[in-house]
Amino acid sequence: SLTPTEGIKHAAIDTVSQVNTSVLGCDPFFAVYAPPLVWGPRVTTGSHMGIISWTAHIYPTSSNTLVRSWVRYWGGNKRWSDLYFTGSSSPRFTTGYAAASIFIKFYGNPFGTTLQGRLC
Repeated sequence: SLTPTEGIKHAAIDTVSQVNTSVLGCDPFFAVYAPPLVWGPRVTTGSHMGIISWTAHIYPTSSNTLVRSWVRYWGGNKRWSDLYFTGSSSPRFTTGYAAASIFIKFYGNPFGTTLQGRLC
């Protein structure tokens, strides 16, 4: 049997675990277009409060197009950081101590393609 104090501590830990699970879980999938030979518009794909490590997962729908990706996020150096990567790689990045959005845009070469992605 738990004492009243132990029950309160246990409930508080469960609440924190539930919040962390929802914050650190994957954001919903987003669908965008990588236009041919130009950068597409910047899209807000997520947001954060505080220091969180993320992995960007990108899934192009065409194997005939090389997709270049650009992610902008508030970094640990107290300024905006840019991350560039190619293909369907899944780079990891860590946001800084702030409340900010995460932006992404795409470039298709030599053709345009639709793609899905998500931040986890």
